[in-house]
Amino acid sequence: MKISEQQFNFVYTEYSKELYNIAYGYTKNKDDSIDITQNVFVKLLESKKDFKSNEDIKYFLIRVVINESINFIKSNYKKRVIKSNDIVMISPENNKDDLQEDISIFVDKLPQKYKSIIILYYYDLMKIKDISKAINISEAALKKRLERARNLIKEMMGGNQ
Repeated sequence: MKISEQQFNFVYTEYSKELYNIAYGYTKNKDDSIDITQNVFVKLLESKKDFKSNEDIKYFLIRVVINESINFIKSNYKKRVIKSNDIVMISPENNKDDLQEDISIFVDKLPQKYKSIIILYYYDLMKIKDISKAINISEAALKKRLERARNLIKEMMGGNQ
């Protein structure tokens, strides 16, 4: 069953910014993130999946945007390093006015399974429950990966954070 035009318009309006933010978390480039987001919606239109709800569509789109972003980064054509000061994460305990540590560089160095959840949790502000549904792992496994990712970032930062 194909998605209706009305449903597509709703889904596009509702989720396009969120998908763009996820793609941007990977690419650190506005134009590339827009392209990836558009490709994701084309894949939705081409999909022959039978979606039961808009929430099912949302999780499908999140999985596709993650995969598209990873494929984009891995492609030989676009292999490059982009430094960005647009995304800055500050942990609550280090929230001092004079200390703003840009850890996006460390996030980029994480293994893919950790990088994805950091981007979804911190950059896109998704809830644990939603992320676990989107990437098809249990909430407990997700929490453990999140803990490991945080520890890896702390180690990369010198262990004193």
